Amino acid sequence: VCDPRRNKLICCDGDKDDAIDARRLAMLLRGGFLREVYHTDDEKRLALKEAVALYHDRVRDSVRQINKLRGCCRCHGVKIPTSILKNPLVRKRWLKELKPAILAHRVSVLLIGYDAVAKQVKMVKKDIAQHSKSYPIIEYWKDIPGVGPIRAITLFAYLDTPWRFDSPKKLWKYCGIGLKRFASGSGKNGEPKPGKLRLYRGANRKLKDAVIGAALSAVTLSNNPFKTHYERMLSDGVTPNNARHTASRKILSVMYGMWKTNCRYDENLV
Repeated sequence: VCDPRRNKLICCDGDKDDAIDARRLAMLLRGGFLREVYHTDDEKRLALKEAVALYHDRVRDSVRQINKLRGCCRCHGVKIPTSILKNPLVRKRWLKELKPAILAHRVSVLLIGYDAVAKQVKMVKKDIAQHSKSYPIIEYWKDIPGVGPIRAITLFAYLDTPWRFDSPKKLWKYCGIGLKRFASGSGKNGEPKPGKLRLYRGANRKLKDAVIGAALSAVTLSNNPFKTHYERMLSDGVTPNNARHTASRKILSVMYGMWKTNCRYDENLV
């Protein structure tokens, strides 16, 4: 019910047991130091969020299976062609020609695991696509350059509502692309040292991957305002990393505005 990142550093001093922890949490609650974790009351949105989490878990497992296959073959100096993962006929022919025979047996065993996970990914992807049809904003977001169906559904499922955030800056921090100010000490004359801006680390990784991925895709596409803004920043001397994060903040702000007003994407308003 509360954010453990906030209360861990406050009440992790001294002895620790259930009674002490309960007493300290009660003290923090009375002092107003606990931050409530947001939970939705809508069962349909909760089901969508669970399905999206399962999809990302299965995709992560499929990548793990592919890396195992590649590692097994690289030990013998063999490179796996991409076509064997999707084409059964090519796979069967390739396994017959693979030497030594023990390697072919090991690869065939690993492919059973990959096929099972790939089937799970397709099933869950179909499930979340069915769930997302009830929410028009997901279809509106797909018109934004770089925002595909999976990124749109992921952002919608984990954010749930735009009214959780008072401003786009708070949304940026929650998604891991906002800036946090760090300042400490003073100069020779006693004046405070200027603060430094860094990315906020305490963020949802799935949201950050979706937003940064959208920015990376948008800046490679042609004829869109996000790429124009990105190239203008590069010409002004901004580093590519900072320019990408700025483009991702711009995309997220557009999505935030569309969500609050329930309108379609308009390139002229960007």
